[in-house]
Amino acid sequence: MRESKILLLIIAFISFGCSEADLAKRDQKPKEVPLSEVNYPGMPPKSAPRLDDSVLAEGSRTEVENHPEVTEGQKQQRAIQTPKEVEGKWKAVKFIIKDKQDEEKVEVKTVNLGESFVLEGSDLTVTVGVFFPNFVMDKVYYTSVGNEPTNPAVQFIVHEKDKRIFEGWAFKRFPKLYGFDHDRYEILLTDYIPMGVS
Repeated sequence: MRESKILLLIIAFISFGCSEADLAKRDQKPKEVPLSEVNYPGMPPKSAPRLDDSVLAEGSRTEVENHPEVTEGQKQQRAIQTPKEVEGKWKAVKFIIKDKQDEEKVEVKTVNLGESFVLEGSDLTVTVGVFFPNFVMDKVYYTSVGNEPTNPAVQFIVHEKDKRIFEGWAFKRFPKLYGFDHDRYEILLTDYIPMGVS
């Protein structure tokens, strides 16, 4: 009886056990692949031509801890690539607009994608561009990996009278990343509204 128990334990150990090679593989870190080498579903190949009418320059102002600064010579031009699973799925975004000179003056503004609004009492016009629920970028594109709001971001442009003073992104999770830098106003992404919601 005792011998059969030992035999069963040995069989179980062999069946469920691991070799030293298996244990070594488990301790290895997964291979890191640069973002530029990742092929996302619905994204054209890296050799695709740039979309000149929707190219944005990379910003550099950031207050996110440990985020590298980007100098003028390092800025990348990227095209906007909207995946099929995101296209037409989002209707609008909500911004919080803070007046730095009057802390009690805070406005929440809901704006449809593609529309503009004027900041009350200023010469600033804000135009809202594309919304990406899971924003990513590589050396060629700004895009979204899927339609889940994991890293929500919206493109927007600010004009002061006839002069463009800002072109970039507002991030829900990282409000200071490449943020709109103005003496008086702060514009922050606070929410996003899918199609079919009124």
